This record gives sequence, C-alpha cells and structure tokens, in this order.
Amino acid sequence: MNYKKSCAPEHLLLTAVFGAHAFYQSIPRETEQLPQKQVVRMRGIDDTIAYIKRTDADTAVTYGFIRKLIDNKELSSIRAGRKILINLDELTAYLTSGGRL
Repeated sequence: MNYKKSCAPEHLLLTAVFGAHAFYQSIPRETEQLPQKQVVRMRGIDDTIAYIKRTDADTAVTYGFIRKLIDNKELSSIRAGRKILINLDELTAYLTSGGRL
C-alpha cells in the first residue's frame, strides 16, 4: 500500500525510524466523545446588576443586596484582584428559589 499520500509527515517518520508497528499504533482511532462542560458565567456585581436590569427593568436587586448575600455567605464569590466575581446562574437560582439554595 502507498501510505505516503494519506499520512501525516510525523507518521512517515515513525515508520522510517521504528517500523510499521509504530505507524499503526500512532494512527488516531475513533475519537472519544468527551462530556460537554458547562461554561460558568462569572460576572462582577455591576455586570450582574446590568444583566438583571436588561431582563427586568423594574428589579429591586441592588449592589448592596448582592454584597450582603456575599457577606452572609448565602452566595459564593471569587475575588479577582479588587473585583468580586459571582456565578450568575447561582444568583438566578437563589432568586428564583425564594432565597433558599
């Protein structure tokens, strides 16, 4: 068989150096389906309030309210320098559940 046309150069190098066995071992087989990871939507407090206001213009959620949730450990947060990042989906779940997580 003529593999030169359909093979990557690194496969041909493996064949030349290590023989045909290395060539067949290096050919990619069927790719495994990796589980899809959900992207976590981390936002600053100001960005979170802007998102909520776009969704509901008459919202009563304020900076102080979100900060109080963070201080009372009812909402988890991450500090990135001076910025406080919160999980937008976690806040949404907290608000839709009536304050119970």
